[in-house]
Amino acid sequence: MDAGVIGMGYAGMPAAALFCGCAVHYPIPLPRQPLYAGVATCPVAEALAASVLSIPVHPNVTDEERAYVARTINGVI
Repeated sequence: MDAGVIGMGYAGMPAAALFCGCAVHYPIPLPRQPLYAGVATCPVAEALAASVLSIPVHPNVTDEERAYVARTINGVI
């Protein structure tokens, strides 16, 4: 989710997007995890943690569920 392009980041995302099975899987990148703190800087990991939204993609997702996710995301952005 590029806040500059769609006008919002995760904080501005309506709850509807989260209820359709979408999630932020890695909100805290490894360099900011306690075990790895101070080891290295990873600007790409930081950028991805702030912008990647995961959608349901497992093999059991039905056509109806895919359509619902697509409608919900399109309604948000």
